[in-house]
Amino acid sequence: MALTAGINETLKVPFYVTDVDGISPLTGLANASFTKALVREDALSAQPLTVSEIGSGYYYAEFTPDQTGLWYATVLTPAQDMFACDVLVGEYDLLDAVAVLRKTAINRLEVNLSTQELVLYDDDGTTIRQRWPLETDNGPPGDTVTTQAGVQTKRKAPILPP
Repeated sequence: MALTAGINETLKVPFYVTDVDGISPLTGLANASFTKALVREDALSAQPLTVSEIGSGYYYAEFTPDQTGLWYATVLTPAQDMFACDVLVGEYDLLDAVAVLRKTAINRLEVNLSTQELVLYDDDGTTIRQRWPLETDNGPPGDTVTTQAGVQTKRKAPILPP
């Protein structure tokens, strides 16, 4: 599974370095101690990939992708162990992504029995943001989702303290 990031978002990917015995942590290594490569799509990238020590054998590989696409970072340790990760870089704004999460967590959410959908509304409480089909264990078309008195089918917007 690839990591995800935005353009110009600095990534620090941690990894652990051991001595040739595979157990003892290697500490005090400098950036120059590692052989590194950073590839975007099918070409070697000119973006710098640096390694810094966190402590106790833990390090992180750091780079800032400057274009969209699939990035592949590799680090070869002095003990000839290889660390590698994929990063899928897209065009998104982190603040926009958090705003979408907030909407999903607290906006009006309603089970619509006539359309057999779960409906998430935008901040105004009337504009539909997302819909999901409803289904029972037996599935459609003959087994529709129903309710009865006293069962919650709506989540209203939260009541925030003044």
